[in-house]
Amino acid sequence: LHYTEGAGGEEEIVFLKGTKSTTTSGRAIPDFMKVEVEGSEAAEKMKKQLMDKLKPDKATVDEVLGNSALMSGFDDPEVMAAVDDVARNPQNLKKYANNPKVLAFYQHMAGMVGNRLEKMGDNSASGK
Repeated sequence: LHYTEGAGGEEEIVFLKGTKSTTTSGRAIPDFMKVEVEGSEAAEKMKKQLMDKLKPDKATVDEVLGNSALMSGFDDPEVMAAVDDVARNPQNLKKYANNPKVLAFYQHMAGMVGNRLEKMGDNSASGK
């Protein structure tokens, strides 16, 4: 489930609905364990909210500019070619599993994004 702000400003809960089905052994999967994600209205709403929260702002740009590991990655044609390749097809990340420069770039970027999302979560939990 996911909490969102309703039309009147109050919090509302968006429930992910499941459908009954069976496993390969023929046993039924309980409804609460089956989650409809792709294409559902709730999933699209959560995706839009996440994308809105991840849009770069001045603080994000300042953080990137202050991160020497990220900046060296942006300046490295090999790393940027890998980023372009992975952006076109995320499965291509496997190609770079043994490339320490590409892995370091993604680790630093993921850490920065993760920290940003944690701070947003802390702020929303405390009402800020």
